[in-house]
Amino acid sequence: MIIYILKHSNSEFSGTLCGVGFSNGRGSTSSTFDRDRCIKNGCKDITDKVKSIQAAQKKKEEAKAAKADKAEDLKKKKAEEKAMVEAEKKAEKEKAPEEPPSKEPLEEKAEEPEKEKK
Repeated sequence: MIIYILKHSNSEFSGTLCGVGFSNGRGSTSSTFDRDRCIKNGCKDITDKVKSIQAAQKKKEEAKAAKADKAEDLKKKKAEEKAMVEAEKKAEKEKAPEEPPSKEPLEEKAEEPEKEKK
């Protein structure tokens, strides 16, 4: 069902004209007959204009939501990358201490026989 939005010539008009109720110069009806009678009496049909404004607002909201989603995805991706880097560093730190202790005992053992010889 189409709802027609009408604008009265007097922007402060509140009341009924040709079966259409108006408030502050605007009225709406679903009857084409009532709409046609109001137009004959000086009102303007602004239905298309209102619909285009609503569509533009909806498009802006969707673009804003998409931008927010994109920013959130980017933050998540950066957080994941940071976590991966930290995990790699932690793994390297865990491996690094293991290698030097294994070399040090060999050196210590090699030094001990030298001391015994003296």
